[in-house]
Amino acid sequence: MEEVYCGVLCPLRVKDGGRLEALLTRRNFTKPDGGMMTYPGEWVFPGGTMDSGDRDRKATAIREFREELNYAGPIEEPFLMREVDHSDNGLLYRMQFFGVYGVTSRGLSIPLNSSGEVISFAWLTPLGAQRIMGAPWFTNDQLKEFNSRGLPLTERQFPQQQYLTLNYLIANQETLAPFDIKAR
Repeated sequence: MEEVYCGVLCPLRVKDGGRLEALLTRRNFTKPDGGMMTYPGEWVFPGGTMDSGDRDRKATAIREFREELNYAGPIEEPFLMREVDHSDNGLLYRMQFFGVYGVTSRGLSIPLNSSGEVISFAWLTPLGAQRIMGAPWFTNDQLKEFNSRGLPLTERQFPQQQYLTLNYLIANQETLAPFDIKAR
C-alpha cells in the first residue's frame, strides 16, 4: 500500500474565561480545473501532503496553512497532538495533527490568486464545529450543493480524522487551555 505523509495545523486560541477555539476552514467544492476537491465543502483544519521541500510533517502543516489562508504572520512552535494512520482508496495516509497558539486573525484571508482550496474560515469551539459537521441540515445543504455543481456525489466525504481531532480537543481542553495562556 502506498504511503502518503500529511501534516495538519490546528490553530488554537483561548477566549472568554478559558473557552478553547480552533480555526477551521471550509473547503471549496471544485478545483480551478473543474475537478472535485477532497472533502468538498467540509469544515476541516488546514493541511495537506508533504512536498519534496518539506523537512517534516510539521513543516508541511505550516506551509499548507500559510498557502490556504494567505497568512504571513507569526506562528509559535507547533506541538504534536495526534498521529494517526488512515487507509482510504488504497492509500495509507500517515497523518500528524499539530496544535499551535499565537495565530492572529489579522492577516488571515482567502487567497484570490491561489488554488482556491478554501471558501471561508472561522474560529469555532471544538464542540460547535462537531455540531456543524454532524448536523442533518449541513448534510442536506452539502448534497444540494453537490447537485447544483454537477458533482458525482450522493453522500458526503465525511472528514473522520478531523472530527476525531475535535474529540481530542474536547477531551483535553483543560490541558490545552492552561491558566498561563488564557489571556491570549
